[in-house]
Amino acid sequence: MSIEPTDRVSIEQLMEWANIEPDVDLMRSTRKLGAPITWAKRQLVHVLRQYLRELQSQQTRFNLNLLIRVAELEDRVMRLEERAGQPPPDEVAPR
Repeated sequence: MSIEPTDRVSIEQLMEWANIEPDVDLMRSTRKLGAPITWAKRQLVHVLRQYLRELQSQQTRFNLNLLIRVAELEDRVMRLEERAGQPPPDEVAPR
């Protein structure tokens, strides 16, 4: 069993994914009694809104800072490879 490599995701796409913005309008239920369940979920989100926003902001801040660090390291590796005369990872021949 082997796992095939996937296409690289750009830093810009990762930055977009790093920002957490849940959509309350997507909250719904497809059960038999879906309307009351959806109402209860939305009320729960409303009650917990301040706590959830704080969690979301902390997680988004962490995601973005981690992504910035990864981008800096990626740039550093590229500069070191250029100095060593190695081709960038995109130009390396497959094995």
